[in-house]
Amino acid sequence: MKRQIIIILVMSLSVSAQKDDIHQSPSDVLSHAGKYHELHCKHSGSTFRMILWYQQSTGDTSLKLIGYVNYKSPNVESSFEGQFNVSGDGAKHSTLHLKLRAAEDNAVYYCAAKEAQCTKCPPSCTESSHHQHC
Repeated sequence: MKRQIIIILVMSLSVSAQKDDIHQSPSDVLSHAGKYHELHCKHSGSTFRMILWYQQSTGDTSLKLIGYVNYKSPNVESSFEGQFNVSGDGAKHSTLHLKLRAAEDNAVYYCAAKEAQCTKCPPSCTESSHHQHC
């Protein structure tokens, strides 16, 4: 049986004009199809409440949204359900859980942190007249 080697590169980016640190680990993964892995992202942004995960496939310049955690509410896009899962707290950290299927999973994975926009705040949030606090 021929085993495929899958390479994952991870990068982080900020979608804010603020100068806040965003760290993602591990920096790269060398694996085989069928293996489970976790990628971790954390930030120091005091106003960030959302962490997003993106995939950039080999030979493709577009970024595909895998999912995100908004406050403590995770969401995975329907096209990535079953292969990826997201957990964490958008105000601090997030983990991307993935099961590598085959060579099409060779990709660069990005995490990004941003200020969340609530139309309906989670129950743990309270609103003052100008700011949302969690």
